[in-house]
Amino acid sequence: MKKLYLLLVCAACGFISANAQRLIPKQQGIEVIASVPLIKGEKVFSKEQWGAGVSLTKYLKRANYAFLLAEYEEQRLAYRDYDVPMRDMLLQLGYMQPLLSDRGKNIFTYLGISALGGYEELNEEKPLLPDGATLLDRSRLVYGGAVHSSIECFLSDRLLLVLKAQGRLLLGSDLHRFRPALALGLRFNLLKRRGTMKRKLVNMLWAMGLLAVVSFCLSACDRELEVRQAYDFTLETMPVQKDIRRGETAEIRCSLKRAGRFAGARYTLRYFQSEGKGMLRLDKGAALKPNDRYPLVREEFRLYYTSQSADRQTIDVYIEDNFGKVQQLTFTFNHKKAE
Repeated sequence: MKKLYLLLVCAACGFISANAQRLIPKQQGIEVIASVPLIKGEKVFSKEQWGAGVSLTKYLKRANYAFLLAEYEEQRLAYRDYDVPMRDMLLQLGYMQPLLSDRGKNIFTYLGISALGGYEELNEEKPLLPDGATLLDRSRLVYGGAVHSSIECFLSDRLLLVLKAQGRLLLGSDLHRFRPALALGLRFNLLKRRGTMKRKLVNMLWAMGLLAVVSFCLSACDRELEVRQAYDFTLETMPVQKDIRRGETAEIRCSLKRAGRFAGARYTLRYFQSEGKGMLRLDKGAALKPNDRYPLVREEFRLYYTSQSADRQTIDVYIEDNFGKVQQLTFTFNHKKAE
């Protein structure tokens, strides 16, 4: 009986000692997480949308702790038939406050805040997209704050399984400013080290987190990917004869000069004759009808104007793209009498 009592006492002491190794003030830990961004209209788990991070934690008092998190996240932004890569490298400094726990102090729920800063890379720093459009959104430094919630389960006295949800606000980004994400990770608590954490740091973290939440409430809505597809263009010609006989044909060599090469750009040609009478053909094709639009399939092309009157003749040629940009050239021919 005495031996059984002694064993129970030893077991109880061991249990108390084991629990005493948890949630030690000033105890530090290392946490590794894998995360997935939550994107409206997209699958939660995708090989093209993922993240990872490493965090250093330090318990304060009563199970609360501060953390320093370095994380990387990659997303793909849909544009036409392409995916534009976006990568974020962020550093967060935050604070977590326990809300609930079971009686055995094995499972905890936390709520916290953090301040963050980092760099956002868009389309691998390339301004041009595969179809020739220009990406107006840019890679840049980002900053802001985040709110966090977590469920943390002790697998042993020093090893925890952590399930997290966070909502980050990136004020410097040209794109989606609010970035929610889910994460799963493991934390390994190191042996206790001596030292104190100043309360001013905790107060500062609370203030920065509150500022981030207020900024989120006042910020604009998320923006979609902004690109430039419409480019300026000009129409250049070789020198054109000024005089023409009735029945004679004048050749006009034209060259379309484009400032950008968006694959979806389409160009059309139309003309209007304000003086005289004549006939215009495109690359020796059928005669063109005034004010009808005809597609341009080449950037180098020729127009052929045939005079049908003995008067001064003027034609206006218009080149238009599918974004509404227009270039106009006017050609005037004086009647030349037969020799």
